[in-house]
Amino acid sequence: MIPLTHKIASALVGFLICAFQPVFADCFDIHGRNFGVAPDLLRAIAITESSGNPSALAGPKCSQDIGLMQINSQWLSKWNLSKSELLSNACLNIEVGARILKDNLMRFENPWEAVGAYNAGCSRLKGQDCTDARQKYAWRVFKNLQSLDDKTREKLKAIAS
Repeated sequence: MIPLTHKIASALVGFLICAFQPVFADCFDIHGRNFGVAPDLLRAIAITESSGNPSALAGPKCSQDIGLMQINSQWLSKWNLSKSELLSNACLNIEVGARILKDNLMRFENPWEAVGAYNAGCSRLKGQDCTDARQKYAWRVFKNLQSLDDKTREKLKAIAS
């Protein structure tokens, strides 16, 4: 569960970034550092998941992916979040994505398997099908990471500020 204080802190961080943009980094930088995850890796996941769209929704209502980092609705009750919070607060969406990725990095020895597990939790896929899905997703993230440029960073900074 993400405490209310964290939700307020994410909103405050977003406000402060807007107010003091030249002084502060964007939410990818802040939450990347907070969770020990490379900020550009978070940016690449956001591009892979939603093409950088903070309003993106995918999947059926029973298992919907929400916002910039496409947070699956299964996480809502675990962290006491709402769909509207994740859609209206890109900084909170990035924080949750960074938290999920950090948890995966703690669970898997191979960091790229952890990246693959961000998208393919493998509750339905098993064995080689799971491995293949994770590798395919990790490869897409890797390609987006390699092609990340200043223009894309600026676009994401505008969204995550």
